[in-house]
Parts: sequence; C-alpha cells; structure tokens
Amino acid sequence: MNLTFATPALLIGLLAAGIPVALHLIASARAPREYLPTLRFLRNAMEFTARRRKIRQWMLLLLRSLMLGLLAIALAEPMTKWLAPVGLGRNAAVAVVLDNSLSMEQRYEGRTVFERARSDIRELLSGDYQPTMLSLWATNTPDPANETMTAQFDDLREAIEVVALDPNPAPLNRTITNALESLASTQRGQRIVCVFTDLQSISADALPDLRANRDDDITLVVIAPNAGTTPADIGIAEIQIEGHLIANAEVSLDATLLNAGPDPVLADAELLIDDQPTGQRLRLRLPPAGDAASRTPVTFSHRLARPGRTDGAIHLDIHDAFDANNTRLFAIEPAGPADVLIVAGPGSSEQFNAPGSILELALDPFPGTEQDVIRVERIDATRFSANMLNGRDAIFFCQVPDLSSDQVNAIDAFVRDGGLAIFLLGDGIDAESYNAMRTSTDDAWFPVSVEAPTGRMGYDAPAVASEWINTAHPMIAGLYPSDDQYPTLLARRYVPMMRNATTASTLVRLESDEPLLVERTIGAGRLLVCAVPDDPATSNVMTEPLVPAMLLRSILDTHRVDEVDDGLNPSSEEMDLTTVDPATILQLSDRGFANVWVATSLEDAKAQLATKAAGENWWDVLAVIVIAVLLIEAFVANRNLLSETPTER
Repeated sequence: MNLTFATPALLIGLLAAGIPVALHLIASARAPREYLPTLRFLRNAMEFTARRRKIRQWMLLLLRSLMLGLLAIALAEPMTKWLAPVGLGRNAAVAVVLDNSLSMEQRYEGRTVFERARSDIRELLSGDYQPTMLSLWATNTPDPANETMTAQFDDLREAIEVVALDPNPAPLNRTITNALESLASTQRGQRIVCVFTDLQSISADALPDLRANRDDDITLVVIAPNAGTTPADIGIAEIQIEGHLIANAEVSLDATLLNAGPDPVLADAELLIDDQPTGQRLRLRLPPAGDAASRTPVTFSHRLARPGRTDGAIHLDIHDAFDANNTRLFAIEPAGPADVLIVAGPGSSEQFNAPGSILELALDPFPGTEQDVIRVERIDATRFSANMLNGRDAIFFCQVPDLSSDQVNAIDAFVRDGGLAIFLLGDGIDAESYNAMRTSTDDAWFPVSVEAPTGRMGYDAPAVASEWINTAHPMIAGLYPSDDQYPTLLARRYVPMMRNATTASTLVRLESDEPLLVERTIGAGRLLVCAVPDDPATSNVMTEPLVPAMLLRSILDTHRVDEVDDGLNPSSEEMDLTTVDPATILQLSDRGFANVWVATSLEDAKAQLATKAAGENWWDVLAVIVIAVLLIEAFVANRNLLSETPTER
C-alpha cells in the first residue's frame, strides 16, 4: 500500500505546529532579577513549584503542537492506495469459474442464479470492464478449449451460451485450483479468479481450504447473488425403495424431506404412480434449517400390480425457490413371481402327508391366482434332472433318499450362481449317501454329517425344544418385535446332524446342543439343511410362522432385482440448498490471496474493487484523534489551574 493526500497543498499547515513553540519562546524572555532580603526564606519552595510548572507547560506545549499538526494532516485528507491496480478491466487477466451444478437453477429475486451468472459473464466479455485476457472454467463440464487464457473472446461468448446445468455437486475447489495454476503462469498485470456460484454447502464447504501462492499476487472474487441469505426452499433429498421387487408384492418408498429455508413450512407430499395420484397424501410441518427435524422422513407404500416397468414420483405441492427438488422420480421393474421347485421323496399318498405337501401349501396357499408372489412346482424325486434348475430361484429337497454326483454338481453350480437350495431331512434319506456328499467336492460341499433319525412321530410324542435362535441373522432378524417373542421350535423325530464348523453356521440349536437348521454360503448363493421334514407329526417347524416366514424371505431375497435408475434424479446432495457463510470465504485472505472479495453481482464486485483502487481516506480518523488531543489538552490545562495555590498564581 502507498500513502497519498487528496489535497497535499494543505500540508503547509504543519507549520502551525510550531506556533506554540514560538509563543513559548517569546513569553519565556527573562526579566532582570532583584533579590529582596524579605523573600529569601521562600526561595526553596518557589524553585520546587517552578520545576513542576515547567513540566506541565512542556506537556501543554507538546499537546498543542500535536493537535495543530494532526489538524493540518487531516485537512490534507490522507489516503492509502494499493501499489498495484485492483479492478476488472484493461491490464487484467481473469479466470472465470462458473458453477454449473443444478442448484444454480434456484431463483433469487425473480431470476435464476445461473442466468444471473451468465448475464454477468456476458457483460464481462463485452462491457466497459472487459479484461485483456480471459479463460472460462465450467465446474461440472470442463472444456480445455475454453480454459486457456485468450484475448479473443468470440469463442468464449459462444461457449457461455451452451454451458448447461449438471445434476451433480460442483467441484469448486478442484476447478478453482486448476484456474489458479493456469493464472499463475500469466504475465499480465492484475490476475483475478472470478467465481460465479450460489455458495451451496455441498460445493462450497471446502472453499476455506483453498491455498494460493502469495508471490502470484492473485485476487479472488466470489460472486453469489444469494450471499448472506437463506433460500426459502423445501425439497426431497432422496428416495429409498424397500421390499421385494416382485409382481404382487408390496414395497415401501421412504423419502427424506428437508427444509433449507429460515422459516418453518407446512408442506403436502403425495405419491404418484404413472403420473396419477394414488390417494396417499401426507401433510407435514418442517422446522427451519438448522433444526434437527428440518430433515424429516416420510413413508409411502405401493403394491406392484404387474411385471414390467412402473414409473412413479413423490411430489411436494409447493412452489418455492428451487422447483427441481420438489419432485423425486423413481422407476421399478418388478419381475414375475419367484419360481420354486420342490423335489419330494417317496412317502404317503395322502395329500397332506406326502413329503413337500405342507411346504407347498405354506409357500403358495392360493395357487394359480394373480396375486401369487411365489410360483411352486412339486415333482417326485425320480423325475428330477439338472435342466429343471434353469430359471428357478430356489429348490427344496424333501426327504429325498439320495442324489447322484451329476445332480450334486448341478445343484452346486445352481447355488454358486445365486440360487437357494434347502434340504429337509427325514426318515426317507440315506444317511450314508448324504455323508458321501460331504466329500463329493473339494470343499466339503454338504455342510453337515448326519445319522439315522431319532425320536418318535406323533403330536403327543416327546420333543426336544429349541434352545437358541440366531435372531441377528438377515433371514430371521425383525420377524418378531423382540427376541423373547420368537417361538420355541419342537423336534419330535429328527435327524441328528453335526455341522462343519469351518464352512457352516447354526441358525437354530436344540437343547440337545444339536443344530436344527444350518446354513452355508456357496458362491453367490446359499445352502440350508433342516433336521426335520415338513411333516407336522415330526415337528412344529412348518406350523409355527417363524420358519415359513424365514423361507419366504430367503426366496424373495434370492429373487430380488434392483429398481431401475436411468439417471432419473439429480444427486441427492444437490437437492440441499443450505449455503455457507460468506465470512468464511473472506478468511482466504490469510491463505495466500492478495485480495478476497464476496459480491452479489458483477456491478457490486466492480464497485468494491473500484473503492479499493481509489484508496481509503483517513481524515475522519485523524479528526477524531484531534478532538481527543484537544480534550486531553483542556484537561491538563484546567488541572494546572485547579492545582495551583493562590501564591503560585
């Protein structure tokens, strides 16, 4: 900085500072001394008083000279100016950084922030403050052709017209850092990075981490029309779809509503399917931004009526600063019913006593209806072949005596590819054949070794109760409100099993310390082994809701398909219009920038830069100091008068 004066001629007034000194010298001429004998006794007292008065007189002399000198300087209007010119215009190289994230579509005083930014850049390229060189950096859609400093602005004028908004957060820090590096190599007078943004938190939170090389003497100008304000906006941040995406299944749609504005808002949210209202409409009161409840979850439900794509939306019935976040789209493409094959071993010819019959009823109680979410086929074990696994989601083996090596290999491939295989053991199995399956593959494929069945059949027969259920397992968790509400499973006649501790885990354990249900993960799929069949005479496994619910969940999880994305929505982070405090940007002056400015428009930035370039006038500060010195002088002078004795006067 440099110190100058608006009217330096008035500095001649500094000579007035010598007036008190001149008057003092004139008034201090010595008179002839005459010694009177009668006064000799007062001599010592008068000498002490004279020394004290001399100190006070010099203090008054200094204060009066200082007051007159400062008054002369104040009248000359001292100003501080920057040694280098500060401002947009000739002899300046400007790197323009344009935030083109979707949040720039928010309206501020009737116009979008993005359109305001483009208008300002057009003026910068063509107006009175046109710089000598300029480059254009779009945060979300970089174009190296525009990022090179140039004095030919025609291409940049065309480029600014085609820059489009992008649905993702703006990488402001990265773009500004690249612009700084490019600008540092420019040997062209004043160097300025001019950032047009909305100061959205997700993009601008990291701005205080920017660092520039102080030797580069670069000025940072941030232009944000909404700087220091909070937009009146509520929006939908995200949607999560929970449930099995299968025709006839019900899914829940969980949305998060947020209020980025300064005031509480009453909003109506509704679910639309294929652009039609579903009748599900919720009214919510959202507290202002900063309140923990300003982000509020809402849940809608919808039954998927048919296979094929379903388009929907959660919509806020409101018009505010940012309409883009008032609707959140989703698309679901449910599959048809899950396809299950039950392979049944030999047994009773009665309808509900045959192996697999109770299981079939539990999985598909109303076969052949349009509301089926699971389609079940039951075949005799003698008919089973490897090609029957094609297109299946799960396969059950109910008291199947044995399996050939080819069948085991086919089941192994089916499971590794994401399928679910479940073995329900019972009297019909050949224990030796099943134990041989443990060594039929290199990794001990079958997870348990088995023995001959034990116990007695019959509803009144003694039973071994379940001692422990793994309620934390994904198949089981949440099926009941609390762990103590899970039912006790009873095994009256069961196949004793010993699991392979290295490859399998127990899901249900009996009081005899034997596993009732064992699971093993193989590739992308799972293999389950149950020690009892589906016959109610052997256990209550199929009559208690727990195990059928477990099996249904496992089948539907295996059949899960993801919702269709299709890029329907912008980034959920981009929906939050919360902004950063401009004061945090101004702190960048301590991180290597020559100057840092935050303005609301190009005109505001020009005014601030012009004011800085014009310098700062200090006359008013000096005037205050002169008044303070005057008051001190008056105090000292009056104190002298008050403290003197009549003799001293």
